[in-house]
Amino acid sequence: MVDRIVQSCVFVAAMSFSPLLRAQVTGGVWVDADVDPCMSVEDKDVCVKVEKQDVPDSPLFAFRGEAELKVELGVMAAVLLNDAIGTEWVDLMSVSEEIRRESENVKLVHQGYDLPWPVQDRDYALWEEAHFDHENRVFTLRFKSVEDSAIPVAPGFIRAEAYTTFWRLSAIPNSDLIKVEVEVFTDPKGTLPPWLVNLIQRTWPRNTIVGLYRRSIQGDIAAHPKAESW
Repeated sequence: MVDRIVQSCVFVAAMSFSPLLRAQVTGGVWVDADVDPCMSVEDKDVCVKVEKQDVPDSPLFAFRGEAELKVELGVMAAVLLNDAIGTEWVDLMSVSEEIRRESENVKLVHQGYDLPWPVQDRDYALWEEAHFDHENRVFTLRFKSVEDSAIPVAPGFIRAEAYTTFWRLSAIPNSDLIKVEVEVFTDPKGTLPPWLVNLIQRTWPRNTIVGLYRRSIQGDIAAHPKAESW
């Protein structure tokens, strides 16, 4: 089957990082990714700083996005943790479901992406772990790709592998803003050339943070109980 191209062949999974530190793939240097930072949401510009990092022994870059937004931290955390609404704010997502919960903050999830012809669809089997740091008012969400018999590769999909996806939401002291950070290093697999993957992936942090913000301000999602007073 012809492997296909798209703006969203990047999607999630991650390794663990300290919730109090800025995410780092290799400890290397982040540089500007040359991405137009702003998108319009309800006639307001929402701007995200996007950076990239070289990863040793890989032709693919890691990417990160950072923004300061006026939104309830607890609500945004609730949106991130609600698999049932993932398809509403993640571009081209066609599957977003919890498969198995291991504990209160750890679960196995399946995500799939309906990519336009002639790009072949991708899916991910992901181990997800959430952490609430009440003392510092910081929420983190980490993923990693796994193999699990509960999530076989569906017909028509390529099983992608995301090495790192790290979300960090932190309250900014003496302010009604929160800092939103996401870091991603992933391989969509298939036959897409690395230069094209890098070109596509560089806008993912901006588009994803803006989509998360847009969904969080709709007013129908209550703050997560563990972060509602943050």
